[in-house]
Amino acid sequence: MQKLVYFLFLFCTFNALTAQEASINPKLISHYKNEAEQFLGYDSFGYSYQITNNVFSKIKGKEIFEYKNVSLGKITKVDLQNPLKIVLFYEDFNSVVLLDNQLNKMTEINFSQNSTPIVVAGIGMSTQNQLWIYNTLNQQIGLFDYLKNEYKTVSIPLTEPIKYYQTDFNTFYWIDKNNNWFSCDIFGKNYFVGQNRRL
Repeated sequence: MQKLVYFLFLFCTFNALTAQEASINPKLISHYKNEAEQFLGYDSFGYSYQITNNVFSKIKGKEIFEYKNVSLGKITKVDLQNPLKIVLFYEDFNSVVLLDNQLNKMTEINFSQNSTPIVVAGIGMSTQNQLWIYNTLNQQIGLFDYLKNEYKTVSIPLTEPIKYYQTDFNTFYWIDKNNNWFSCDIFGKNYFVGQNRRL
């Protein structure tokens, strides 16, 4: 029995060493040359998104869609979570533009004209016709229903400024200036996720 175990051990060791010596020859499957100022990513339909000269574009092969709005200034943030409803944020003019899948303007929202004062510093797509909003006036995270034009706060006031933020449909994530990582869900529950440490 010991000889059988020893033989299996040698056999497995020899196969492992042989497998490590085998070389892997990678093959180029595809490539993509991008000369945009800012590459934003791909969607599940294979379109790539980018910004060049403040023109937002969507490209797949020879198919190109573009959107430009000179009156709102520079595009600050783009949310591509839903490729059928894209969010463009123009922080300088406190405005958001929602685009359809062919980059036609569906809705333009100027938060300065809202009945509830809102100065947006962070935005993203949420659920049920709502947008995540970080309002710097009250330093709270809220939800804005763009069909009803209603705003409600869902978080307590934040004690530290936001350094970075990201959203998904159900959660607003942020890292404060002390590199602490938090999240807030659509019901207003805040969670301490951890501390983002540099290596």
